[in-house]
Amino acid sequence: MQLAAVKPEDIVRVDKKGRVFVAFVIAKRRGALEIEPISHGISYTTATAREVTGHWAQRKPARADRATGNGRPCQGGPRPQ
Repeated sequence: MQLAAVKPEDIVRVDKKGRVFVAFVIAKRRGALEIEPISHGISYTTATAREVTGHWAQRKPARADRATGNGRPCQGGPRPQ
């Protein structure tokens, strides 16, 4: 897998020596990723492009005007009907 689209705070699935696990991306360094595994029993801290088998991008939260669906920010109180 190419690592061009992978950014810090993304989640990746890694297959390292037959052991498959999911990890957070901490940083990118010269064709490898610094990772923090989500599972407690894994101690690997790096993964190469060849070892990455899946990728989920971290998305930014929606803006206030998208959250309400009416173009106005949320202001609390009852919604008009």
